[in-house]
Amino acid sequence: MIADRVLAGLGASFRRHAGEHLTPLVESLTAPVAGTDELVALTPDGWAAAFDVDGPQPGWLAQLVGINPDPTLTPEEQRTIIRTRPGWSRGTYKALLASIRSALVDTRRVFVDERDTGAWHATIRVYESDFAPGTTQATIRALAERHRPAGVTFDFEFYPPHSYQEAGDVAGTYETAEATADTYATAEE
Repeated sequence: MIADRVLAGLGASFRRHAGEHLTPLVESLTAPVAGTDELVALTPDGWAAAFDVDGPQPGWLAQLVGINPDPTLTPEEQRTIIRTRPGWSRGTYKALLASIRSALVDTRRVFVDERDTGAWHATIRVYESDFAPGTTQATIRALAERHRPAGVTFDFEFYPPHSYQEAGDVAGTYETAEATADTYATAEE
């Protein structure tokens, strides 16, 4: 306890002359920094507790390895997230797709056109028919921002849900569609 260390550091002579009010005074003055003291205390391995994933407050370490700590998680759940190192993939194409797809259902289609208008630009295209219940365009934008590489800007294109009736109204018959698009890829455009 930090108060005990402070009292010991004051020396026996000082404590004797200060009287009975010294201990409560030191305890009240050191209480606000007790949590920090706990984090900088050395573990048996010689590391500060702040750098020990098995320490009392793993959320502290999470911030240092690129993870946004979630206070709603238990310490054990926070330790599991730290050990899996999700922050190490931040900014990668794979992490961007996985993040967006976490809010989608069915085919979970996400298309990313990298460097489409310049080296620092990408367009993300998502079908709204793949949105999970409760997902909005704002949700998709926020998920993409979590994994946006530094300096890169995103544009988003959201395709509204379509039905077979709408496809028939636009293209008519399969023969008409085949005449206007020679592959499925060009038919989607």
